[in-house]
Amino acid sequence: MRGFLKERHSKTLTELYNALVEHHKNPSGRSEWVAPLDKAHRDLDKAVHAAYGWEYPLPEEQVLERLLTLNLERPAAEGSREKL
Repeated sequence: MRGFLKERHSKTLTELYNALVEHHKNPSGRSEWVAPLDKAHRDLDKAVHAAYGWEYPLPEEQVLERLLTLNLERPAAEGSREKL
């Protein structure tokens, strides 16, 4: 992927993501390759939300809270399986 991006757009992955961040701050200065990257991220976010059974979109803080809760529940669930 990195080689393709570098060859096709003369951009590194870091440069692409920096441009995406800038696009979110100022949507008027958009390049032709920012839109597909932005859409890919939205599609991925929607798929992850659907996999967890969450509505989309959720505020980032709420996503992080839910992921933390799931992460903290995991050891308890794994521990209960070991006792069986």
